[in-house]
Amino acid sequence: LVSSGGSGVWRSDDFGGTWTLAEMEPGYYFNTFRTPITISNADQRVVWVGAANNYVQLSTDGAVTFKKVPGYKGLGNYFTSGLATHPTDPNTAFMLFSQSGVPKIVKTTDMGQTWTDISGFEGNNGVSSKGFPNVAVYDLLIMPYNTDIYWACTEIGVFVSEDAGDSWKYMNNPAFPAVSIWEAGIVGDQVVLATHGRGIWTATIPELAGHSVANSTKVPVLKNSAAIPNALSIEMNLRSVYDSTVVKVNGKTAVKILGNTVGDTTVTVPVTTTGLVSVYVASYDGDKEYRTPASQTNAYVLKPAVDGYVNDFNDASGADDFTGHFSIKTANGFDNAAIHSEHNYSNSMDHIFMLLSPVKISAENAVLEYKDIAIVEPGDPNTNYGDSKFWDYVIVEGSKDGINWFALADGYDAGLHTEWKTAYDNKSAGDKSMFKTHSINLLDNNNISVGDQVFIRFRLYADNYTNGWGWAIDDLKIQAANIVGVDNATSIPETYELDQNYPNPFNPSTKIRFALPEASKVKLTIYNTLGQEVEVLVNEEMDAGYHTVDWNASRYASGAYFYTLSSKDFVKTKKLMFIK
Repeated sequence: LVSSGGSGVWRSDDFGGTWTLAEMEPGYYFNTFRTPITISNADQRVVWVGAANNYVQLSTDGAVTFKKVPGYKGLGNYFTSGLATHPTDPNTAFMLFSQSGVPKIVKTTDMGQTWTDISGFEGNNGVSSKGFPNVAVYDLLIMPYNTDIYWACTEIGVFVSEDAGDSWKYMNNPAFPAVSIWEAGIVGDQVVLATHGRGIWTATIPELAGHSVANSTKVPVLKNSAAIPNALSIEMNLRSVYDSTVVKVNGKTAVKILGNTVGDTTVTVPVTTTGLVSVYVASYDGDKEYRTPASQTNAYVLKPAVDGYVNDFNDASGADDFTGHFSIKTANGFDNAAIHSEHNYSNSMDHIFMLLSPVKISAENAVLEYKDIAIVEPGDPNTNYGDSKFWDYVIVEGSKDGINWFALADGYDAGLHTEWKTAYDNKSAGDKSMFKTHSINLLDNNNISVGDQVFIRFRLYADNYTNGWGWAIDDLKIQAANIVGVDNATSIPETYELDQNYPNPFNPSTKIRFALPEASKVKLTIYNTLGQEVEVLVNEEMDAGYHTVDWNASRYASGAYFYTLSSKDFVKTKKLMFIK
């Protein structure tokens, strides 16, 4: 599919699922209300787009790139009202116009380098010498069974030429009204006409039976270009049998396929450096190239495994330790650098930031800690991670191979904390006062065992619709106690915090984590929905640091409960859900 807009011409290889902006020659200007676009019936690589100032943009590589071609010299600053192509000759095309007293159909046989008026208006004082009316023209059909027969679709009906435009006459068919015809096409043995206000009309022409597109070779589709450890996994759909196909990475041939079967094919291309790479697929049939648009992918090369990782990002260091869409910078509203997503983040994608060194999981201190601000679109009320209406979210994930990923904890959104939700509702930016602390025991995950080497990544999922400020991550500590020279005192939190229990909902046990910035008397209590005390989990003096308490609810009824942490002047309550 090809479409146009104010930003240029867009191409889709998956019937409108995703779109790629074509490379345009500077200086184009389109009529965004109705810019005519047509793909050549003779060669699908040839695409014509009408523009202002009486010229067109032409692509010969399937709407990957466009170049300006000269317009018809006999006209002023006019928009084209239509474009048409020849059924067998890719070099031939037609520009259509609707202004009074000027040529209505001009023809090129040399890819737009020169144009000739075939409607008879040139040099004839606004009157056609060939019998063509002084009316708007919107489309043109060339009959594939006899390419001298033209049907011009105008604002008063169809005008026909049987001598390739040397003369024209009105199709005076009593069965068809004198009405504007916006578009025409051929389907099987029928001509289909789309009118203004009078519906869709068809005319059966026996000579059309069995006609086919002159060039049946299809353009390949680059379905996915994904970064995997030390390589790219490139999935393509080869839609025809070609002489050869090449995969180009940064303009150089990385893979060559001689001969193919029609269907999906996946190839792996090794990479030796970390960074953004450009990938496209080109297939060849004789001397003709059929290529896809380029896809940009963040390739990466792994670093050696580590016992742990600690970074407060204060000096904006660590960019070489990660790969992905985030950056390490000092954003507005912050005193120091941190990991930041794009602000505001883009829709319809996964924003990923991955640590390049896998972490060797130890038997002790297998804890991942960080603080963050997640102002992302919240789900509908009473939805949880995994529900269909839990919209955008952020999540920390692990993998043993860098390809198959699993959640290290449930994803969450701006609804996790009141400050985040308020900022989202007010369309406000995050600032340093909104940081919240998280702690994940890696060995609580069933996918992880002592001795595993586990990749860690942060992922912000954005759906197609509303977005928000985004995600900021700071003070990352992974198995910090295993790193020589790291002071364990840095694990003391700065503020009191009560995290959401995990898992939630649960059956029958869940974990409740809280943070104490100083030694203090702590009480952690479970209440039912009537406000009645159900169980006291903690009621004692505790040291400063992060603490996790298990609650087994097997002897209680299913339903909603609340847990409250109180210590000195800090009191906070959260809701949990027990489902048997």
